[in-house]
Amino acid sequence: MDENTKGRFYLETYLNDASKEVEGNLKSVVLGKYLWDFDKPSAKKGMYGELSTLLPMTFDNEDITHIFGTPIEGLEILCMGNLFKSNKESKRTFFFSDGHTEDFNGFVEDEHKILLDQSYHFAKQSLRKYSKLYKTKLKSKHIKNMWYQVFCHNLNSPIGREIFLDSQSSNFEDASNPKDCTEMRCSMDGFIESFAHHFATLN
Repeated sequence: MDENTKGRFYLETYLNDASKEVEGNLKSVVLGKYLWDFDKPSAKKGMYGELSTLLPMTFDNEDITHIFGTPIEGLEILCMGNLFKSNKESKRTFFFSDGHTEDFNGFVEDEHKILLDQSYHFAKQSLRKYSKLYKTKLKSKHIKNMWYQVFCHNLNSPIGREIFLDSQSSNFEDASNPKDCTEMRCSMDGFIESFAHHFATLN
């Protein structure tokens, strides 16, 4: 079994188990990535870290469009992506059922700043791990350039489900022992807390 196949098998099992938890009412899944850079002049360049989160939801496509807006009426959203940066820029991308995408640039709103705060929190928690990886002593002052990237996949659509499995399989090659993400905060009512997992990724 190759790595992508292992990742896909894990995700299919994960979605099936989450769906049983809500009696088949699983309608979407949110994949989030907390990302950050380390900047230490005396160390090697290109040091960075990330933490992935997987959040199954009972939101359907109408809920998603109500929250995020629908740029084009009458088209189903297969996937919606957001990128929030610590320089307060944001980018939103919609993937539509007719095969085209639309991008919208903007600014990080107050309710999304908590995501960048969480990225900094996870970066601080992982300083020892990344110090060992990069063979240099990293401190909080070396954490720079936080991002938060999130994709909301529409599982009600067979195509949307397939896009999720195909696009994310490689990210979950080694996800056989996920850890419950107890420190994850989420205010959305459709969030299935018992199936919130996070995955620390060594880069």
